[in-house]
Amino acid sequence: MPPDAEPSGPPPAAGVFDPRRNDRYAFETLRTRFAVELAELRAHLDELGVDAAEPGAPAEWGDAHLLRFVLGFGSGKGAALAFCRCVDWMREHDGAARRARFAAGAPLRFRALRAMRQLAPMQRIGLDRHGCPVIVHYLGQLKPRQIIAKFSPEEIRHFNMLASERTYVQLQTLSARDGVLRRSVLVLDLGGVGLNMLAPLALARLRSIISELTQVYVEMVDRVFFVRVPLAGWLQSLAYSLAPERSHHKFAFLGADFVEQLSEHVPREQLPHALLTGIPPADGWGLQDGDVDMASEAEAKAEDDTASSVGDAHLGRSGGKGGGSR
Repeated sequence: MPPDAEPSGPPPAAGVFDPRRNDRYAFETLRTRFAVELAELRAHLDELGVDAAEPGAPAEWGDAHLLRFVLGFGSGKGAALAFCRCVDWMREHDGAARRARFAAGAPLRFRALRAMRQLAPMQRIGLDRHGCPVIVHYLGQLKPRQIIAKFSPEEIRHFNMLASERTYVQLQTLSARDGVLRRSVLVLDLGGVGLNMLAPLALARLRSIISELTQVYVEMVDRVFFVRVPLAGWLQSLAYSLAPERSHHKFAFLGADFVEQLSEHVPREQLPHALLTGIPPADGWGLQDGDVDMASEAEAKAEDDTASSVGDAHLGRSGGKGGGSR
């Protein structure tokens, strides 16, 4: 089966509401439809000596992570190789402790997080009509040159790792609760976007981060809605060049009536004022979901050390970090 194959027959196009979405992605449906691929995946992992359990994950998450790899990489063998790379990456970057920390309810902590939010604004706005989390990114307000000036390459990478992990934990938690594989719905507001998006150094770093993290955080996006899209065709080409090819079919470029189109997927009362009007909040882009702006690099390091200790303790209680590839 090809990567990102859709269960239960072909779905509607990305911009069309799919009333059968939850049926398509119910765990019972996925496990039946991909029984062969899942068996192959487990067999390959066993041959490689890799534990199929998810490092740092609560037991109630079950095999949702394996389903994501099968959906993302197709065959059982392809999924197994991708899973091994993920396990190695998690071990190298202390990912199991970070996962355990977020799973235990810890907020996202980052040095100068408020400044990062001002330079790369986003809003989490609840769930769509299927129960998937919705995240709005205001790319027209993105200031890549200022981000590069204020944050080191490693800080930018670390921030994106934290944001991806926090979102992943939310998706796995919702999936376990609902019995349906949950993925995020992204709304990318391009109002005001200009040639700042083409800053060579910023694009190079962005491509590097996306290439790395999409190999670890697999099948986290359900649909991507682009709104206030400029007429210039280069922007669509840029979007396709940044995302892995297996995700291109999830893109929907909405027209001038995007509010009505989005309202088919997300209750209109949840759409934020900034998205409806194109006007940023008067008091700026604030923190959300209990996020913490660390006061200094020293405090951030101390918090990371504490988080690692908490994560290690959690892993000790849950039975270890899982296997790794040889």
